[in-house]
Amino acid sequence: KYYKQNDGDGVNRVFSATFWMFFILGIVLLMSLLGASNTLLELFNMKSLGSEEGSKLINYSIISFFLVFMASSFITIPQALLRYDLFSYLQIGQNIFRLIVNILAIYLGTGLAGLLISNIIVATVYIVVSIIMAHKLLPGLKLQWPTIYGIKEVFSYGVFSFFTSVIGMMWRYGDIFLIGYFLGPLYVAFFSVPQQIMLKLLGLLNSVGQVLFPQYANIETRIEREKLFLDSTYILLNASIIIFVPLAVIFNDFLTLWISSDFAKETYFVAILIASGSIIRGAFISYQALFQGIGKPKYLFYVTMASSITVIIGDIILIPVYGLNGAAYALLLAPIWGVITLYVTMTKVLDIQDTNKEMFILFIPVFVAAIDMFALFK
Repeated sequence: KYYKQNDGDGVNRVFSATFWMFFILGIVLLMSLLGASNTLLELFNMKSLGSEEGSKLINYSIISFFLVFMASSFITIPQALLRYDLFSYLQIGQNIFRLIVNILAIYLGTGLAGLLISNIIVATVYIVVSIIMAHKLLPGLKLQWPTIYGIKEVFSYGVFSFFTSVIGMMWRYGDIFLIGYFLGPLYVAFFSVPQQIMLKLLGLLNSVGQVLFPQYANIETRIEREKLFLDSTYILLNASIIIFVPLAVIFNDFLTLWISSDFAKETYFVAILIASGSIIRGAFISYQALFQGIGKPKYLFYVTMASSITVIIGDIILIPVYGLNGAAYALLLAPIWGVITLYVTMTKVLDIQDTNKEMFILFIPVFVAAIDMFALFK
């Protein structure tokens, strides 16, 4: 907003308030987690590593997380200026660099500690490159002490977006924690591998959806906004179907070739459930961008909170009963809130007259996808 208005003071005011918010929270998290490494060791059921070694490994992970966390205020700048090309180059470069460094650590025989230290190196380079990129895009960018007005300005919009991200992280890592607690660390890998694959693929769709954010902010008429919402929702829903239906079917062969047949046997059904729950998620991307574009990020926070609580409660109830499959069953419950939000968005936010008809049209592909999956597995 301020960049478009050539308001350098506004840019620096918002950036500085955002940076210091991340910095203070990051330091609090870093100190709290480093001081609780032994407790985390017990909670993750990793006492077999030994107290000293296990604490060291956890501390390495916490430091790398802190560095990536601190880069957050810088990596949002290319996105805010609609330079998604540079943002993509940064993410791709980070992944390639991490792969090279991890391979080198494995080749040198440094063990798990070496891999975690390599992640710290990658995170350090990542934050340095992010800072350089931010200053290249905004030469007048200056870090200042936060002002009361700047903090209020950021909090009036950003607090809900920020806590939505935090809640999303709790949901993403909460099930991993609960699996480790109830079943042990071995089962974490069986769940996290298919989950991370799904999250990466959903991330691709979410990256496409980010383009909708400024579009919704610029549209002034209800008819144009309604058309953009329906078209984008339908397209992204079909894209997620195209991605996840075939993936669910070929996952066993994929995991067998990539890792091993024994690993595939342990995680195959879980992978199918996770993929099945992801089929419909493409339909939720457009309303997320809509809430941000019209200045209502609190709606997205409420949906994320409801979904996260549902998954965590589902994990606590289902994992002790169904084991690893219970965590996947819990993930299947979360899209219910997305469907409800989709309907409410059409009726209350966009005031679409014939919402039932539009919902029926949107979910025809979902029914077709379910039939396709059943036929392919048969």
